[in-house]
Amino acid sequence: MKTCFSVVCKLLLLFISVSAALETSERALLFDRTKEWYANQYVSGDPLLALHTQKQDGSWDNIRYNKKGETPMDHLYNLHAMAMLYQHEQNAGLKDSLKNGVVRGLEFWFSRDKDFVSSNWWTNDIGVLLEINPVAFFLWDELPNEMQKRIISRNPEKSSMGATNKSWIAENVVIRGILENRDNLIKQGIEDIAQVMEYTKLEGHQQDHSFFMHGNILYNGGYGKVALANAAKWAVIMRETPFAFSREALDNMAALALYGTRLMMWKDVVDPAVIGREISRKAGNKNGTGWFPILKDLMKVDTVNFYRYAEWAYSIETKTERFLSGCHYFQTGEMMTCRTNDYFTSLKMSSWRNFGSEFLNRENRKGLWLAMGVLSLYRNSNDYKNIEPLWDWSLLPGVTSYNESEQKEKRMTNQNNYAGGLTQGDFAVAAMIADRPHLYGYKSWFFMGNKVVALGSSFESDHESPISTSVDQRLVHSKVLAATGNIQENTTVDLDRIWCDEVGYVSLDSSKFKALKQRKTGNWRDIGTLNQEESDDVLTIWFDHGKKPQTASYAYLAEIGVDSTSFFNKSHGITYLKSPDFHAVLDKERAILAGAVFSKGEYKFENYSLSFSEPCLFTLHKTESQYVLTITDPTKKKESLEVSVDAPDEKSPEFGKMQKVAFEQPGAIVNVYFDFK
Repeated sequence: MKTCFSVVCKLLLLFISVSAALETSERALLFDRTKEWYANQYVSGDPLLALHTQKQDGSWDNIRYNKKGETPMDHLYNLHAMAMLYQHEQNAGLKDSLKNGVVRGLEFWFSRDKDFVSSNWWTNDIGVLLEINPVAFFLWDELPNEMQKRIISRNPEKSSMGATNKSWIAENVVIRGILENRDNLIKQGIEDIAQVMEYTKLEGHQQDHSFFMHGNILYNGGYGKVALANAAKWAVIMRETPFAFSREALDNMAALALYGTRLMMWKDVVDPAVIGREISRKAGNKNGTGWFPILKDLMKVDTVNFYRYAEWAYSIETKTERFLSGCHYFQTGEMMTCRTNDYFTSLKMSSWRNFGSEFLNRENRKGLWLAMGVLSLYRNSNDYKNIEPLWDWSLLPGVTSYNESEQKEKRMTNQNNYAGGLTQGDFAVAAMIADRPHLYGYKSWFFMGNKVVALGSSFESDHESPISTSVDQRLVHSKVLAATGNIQENTTVDLDRIWCDEVGYVSLDSSKFKALKQRKTGNWRDIGTLNQEESDDVLTIWFDHGKKPQTASYAYLAEIGVDSTSFFNKSHGITYLKSPDFHAVLDKERAILAGAVFSKGEYKFENYSLSFSEPCLFTLHKTESQYVLTITDPTKKKESLEVSVDAPDEKSPEFGKMQKVAFEQPGAIVNVYFDFK
């Protein structure tokens, strides 16, 4: 019996020792993968210069260490660059010097870190660790035991906050778990990172795959990109371990990436409308190439969507759009995009439900009119590249505004709930009520392949400056033509047609455009923090509605991808209606009637008679056996409405009778069918 018991004990001890070895090996694997990930990242700065100018106490003369409210991040940037070179350096002498320099620099930092407190919480809780943690992984075995303890304790034991901030903090929980060999921290941190990819009605991943931060501001290309990149990073590191991301988590990531941000990009451009205040930064998250590392990580862990990610990467690399076409409306994000390989259009609206823009950390100080119907018309991916310092920000493309642009409040939005859109393939309609201090009116857009019809009515204002509707404000890469020939630089002209860079603009009513081509110079610091000038040729096209209008309106067509000869020699062929509170366009080619109803009532257009009990958006198209009315409530408040449709050239018992349309949820899209007799 004793012998049997002894054998069992030995087997149990052997099992425990093997399990411990496996666990140790697993943690070592996570450590090595994390270090490898850091080693493959780009780090700015000159590590050799930092090494040679470092003082004996580990500090630098050219860094300010005593300014209240600021953290001397340049100190950590130097250490990060030096540690990165240490990781890759082969020369033993230089490697030893780098190690000693990093250790001295860390000792100096931790001896005074209680004084290095920023007035920005993000720097204290996140920014500092984004620099210290890579250094720790590169030199962990070379660091004194007390230094290791200081670094571990600097990382949190639990996550906090929400959305991207939560993802950043959860990452540090994971890192503490790896450094401290605590599985519970690794598990909890990974779950929190994955949780940020789940759908929410708060900040984060919305049901329509928009990503919100800072009070419902559309941020797919900024904070959303960071959250997705962080999830992809840790999915790669944790693959084929007990902490691996679930299929559900990978699906959530794919939904945000492929059906959210991917549709907000075109070729190698991320639409500036989806990067919040980062629109005031040069390049950066506006460049699609910044998605290459994220897509590489996603392809490693998500074989189900591998080819979709590969197609996306191909589109960025080759500046082509072979795999996507058509229009998409983001119901929550309040944005419309339409695309083929030949053109891209985007429209960013806002309502009381969302914030349109933010002014924070001295960035985006002129964003007063952002998300008030900004319409971007791309023929080429560089059509608006780095134009932001050159813009007249009171004439952002597509908006109706007065001559102010300074955003004095932290966050701004439209003061009306009417904002919505509907799509059918490459046809779409969107509309909003523009409602800001001193300005009110109705705006709609109809997307028909490479054409956009924009209508506006009932604009009133008591502002002292003139009211304008900006048609476009774009860079010039070709001649700027009117029907009579080139327009002269620095001369404002009145026109009903104008062409530039294969984009043509037509005024559809008796109003004439004002157009001005000029060489402009501006500095990024006027809208953000970068002190750098830009110069380029800019074309501005707008309608002048005068001072204090009461019933101002406009109607114009923009056509993308048209040569100048064809543009000036053909009729526009657009059938539209612009009444004070009803806008409609009939697309005869697609046999679709679409409209924006701003007030209840009965409206007649062409051979149609329509009646609505509530404001709404609609499309009406004819099949072989029926009419299909697609309708939505852009206010997202109504449970139902009543509608009637009459087409005199057809016969049906349903025509002319009021029918109730019920919305199962706010903003739902409902089809109503009218069969032929």
